[in-house]
Amino acid sequence: MSERLCVRISRGEIDPRARMDLIRYVRKTQTIAGLTKEGAIRVQLALETAAAVPQEVWKEISATVSELAEEVRFIAAAIEAVDSDPKEANRQAEAVSDQERVIDGMYYSSLKHIYLSEMDTRALLIVSGLIECIEDAADAGKDCVDIIQIMLAAKGI
Repeated sequence: MSERLCVRISRGEIDPRARMDLIRYVRKTQTIAGLTKEGAIRVQLALETAAAVPQEVWKEISATVSELAEEVRFIAAAIEAVDSDPKEANRQAEAVSDQERVIDGMYYSSLKHIYLSEMDTRALLIVSGLIECIEDAADAGKDCVDIIQIMLAAKGI
């Protein structure tokens, strides 16, 4: 999707303000991708170092990642609908905001769980970094739809 947006941006077929909004949107999606990669590195580190992470912590992380994946699907649907169905784009953007609030709650719960656990320092550092990546990706997703809503407002929607 980012490639299609980049092509659209480079053709010059959109006004400069919308172009800048799309550029910011693409950068935010790249932030999500980078945080996803960083999170995957943390999982790999946990495996390679045999960090003693309790199973219930992995389950919490898995549930949070599932919510993040749902948020990303809403983001994709929102940007796809910007030109064809602006009202649908706005509904999808609102769904992202709701999803981000869910992830915020899960983030707090996970942090509380790991800080109150008996994990060793290595596991604690790796897992807290992983949870931080997930939360930051969710925040970047919310930033994406904020940009989409700015684009819609500029169109008078």
